Amino acid sequence: MSTTDITSPELVQCLNTMQNHMKLCGYSSGTIKAYTGQVQGFIRYNRPINFRNITGYDIQNHLNQ
Repeated sequence: MSTTDITSPELVQCLNTMQNHMKLCGYSSGTIKAYTGQVQGFIRYNRPINFRNITGYDIQNHLNQ
């Protein structure tokens, strides 16, 4: 699999699934937008890593920036 591209079909599907799940859980549209933006920023930060290979260390590193 290629490296992460914010517009890759696999990532778009993942984000759509996340948004749909959040809607079903009753999150507001503003919260969904904010969380989606944070995930997209995290993916951009971790390029060119394949998003399926991101570890807890990568997440912690991003949060500490």
